[in-house]
Parts: sequence; structure tokens; C-alpha cells
Amino acid sequence: MIALEHLAAPKPLHIHFARMATSIGRSNVPFIADASRSWMNVPELADAIQRIVEETAEQVAAGDIVAIGNSMGGSEAIMLASVTPANRVLAIVPQYSVRPDMMSEEPRWTFLRDRIVERPYPKVPVLRDRECVVTLLYGGMQDEWMHASRFPEDAGYRHYLFPERRHTLARSLHKQGLLRPIVQAIIEGRPSGAQKAIEAAGGMLRAEFEAAGLTLSPKEAGHDEI
Repeated sequence: MIALEHLAAPKPLHIHFARMATSIGRSNVPFIADASRSWMNVPELADAIQRIVEETAEQVAAGDIVAIGNSMGGSEAIMLASVTPANRVLAIVPQYSVRPDMMSEEPRWTFLRDRIVERPYPKVPVLRDRECVVTLLYGGMQDEWMHASRFPEDAGYRHYLFPERRHTLARSLHKQGLLRPIVQAIIEGRPSGAQKAIEAAGGMLRAEFEAAGLTLSPKEAGHDEI
């Protein structure tokens, strides 16, 4: 399993991901943190990470490669899967793009986005033609839906939204003991088990979420849940 760093957190979530993975007893877990906070847009960064992943996989004679990330790390997990033989991806609240011309309505992380000079990854790549099972988890707020709605619906992704949850989705699920069953099912390659765990935690398929018209603005939702 590959655990990718969250934008910023008092206790990085990739540590929790790794603990969940290693507790199964069969997973080797490299930690990857983008210290540039560039959404993998620093020149040659993607190549360097690709080499680390492939060399590690060879050294440990890896079976499946699973990339898990939150927020910026979720975006980078998808990017990584486009250049490595990843079998599964769990991306939690990933940004579809941080380019101002592609996401003009996105006001967050401006201080990081403005520092990006080159953009080899103007948006997350589509993994439609790769043999990789991609699971996307999003909160149901408008500021999350602006990214979630841009993912192509015909890409075959397992796409879920959590009504009334925010960008803090992963942390709140972890706090409530609901994240581990999801991560474990993804790592073990049990899609039906993952769906069951996601739905038990309050997630619903994107099509059902859209049909129900459940998107809320942060003001309508009130205070955060944690």
C-alpha cells in the first residue's frame, strides 16, 4: 500500500492509513509526502515517486499495489496510478484540478496554488483504460461537489458521496471508527465489502446522490461535524 500525504493535518492521515494496512500483517507501506505541496507539479517529482514505488514493489515482490490518499494526497494517488501498475486507488476528497482557469470557483489553498509554476498535471488523469479499480469518496458540500462532479461518469469509478459531510470526511470517519473497514476492504480487494462499509458509514453512490439533490452549501449545513 502507498500512503500519500494530506495537505496539512496535526496528525497526518497517512499514518492512520499505514497502521490500518500493516495491522493486516501482509502490507508493505511506503510513506510519500509532497513537501512542495504542488499536487505533483514540481518538475520530475512524478518520475521520482514512480521510481520509488516500482523499486519498492520489486524489492518486496509485491502482489497488488494500492494507493491511498486524502485531499491533495488523493489527487496524487490517482496521478500515481496513471504511471505505475497500481491495482486499486482510494482517493478521499481529491481535488480534480487546482488550475485557476479550470476551477475558477475554487477559493481554497490559493497560497499554494499560486506558487505552482509548471503544471504537468493540470488535472487528475482519467484511468478509464487502465486495469485499476478507483474508489472516490467525497463530502456532500458544494465546495466538494465542484470537484466530484467533474470526474467523468463513464470512467468506471466507484464514486460515493456522504451527505452533510465536508472536506474533513476522512478525519471524521476515522474519529467515528468508520474508516478502517473501508480501507481494509479496499486493500484486500473486496469491492462489495468496501461498498457495504461505505454505505454503513453514510455514503451513497453518486447517481443516487445527484438524483436526490442532496448537495448543501456550507452555510446550509451549519457547523462542521468535528
